[in-house]
Amino acid sequence: LYAAAAAQEDSALAQRLARRASGTHPSLPLARYAGLYRDPAYGDLRVRVEGGRLVATVGPRLAGDLEHWNWDTFRLRFREPGDRGDNFLTFALGPDGTPETATIEGLHPFHRVEEPAAGTR
Repeated sequence: LYAAAAAQEDSALAQRLARRASGTHPSLPLARYAGLYRDPAYGDLRVRVEGGRLVATVGPRLAGDLEHWNWDTFRLRFREPGDRGDNFLTFALGPDGTPETATIEGLHPFHRVEEPAAGTR
């Protein structure tokens, strides 16, 4: 059962790799994507810059590294043991170029929210 699921995931990724646009760059400097995004059903998604790369944390503990894929889409590789890492996160920019949403493929969009100032709630 697991081998069949892994083979299906490998096939889907191979198809995606074939359609990947090469030579693209993120629209913004990585620090501009950093922030807090929220969905009523899934909770918080925090994006931060760590060691010159983006890292996403979903909920209190599920962290993953973001690898640029194309344009404003990043491959999300969760750090959990056994995770195959075939997740994709896409940022949607507003008219002023600020990221408004971050969507993990297959989930509702997480909407950017202002983070409370340090020491306040």
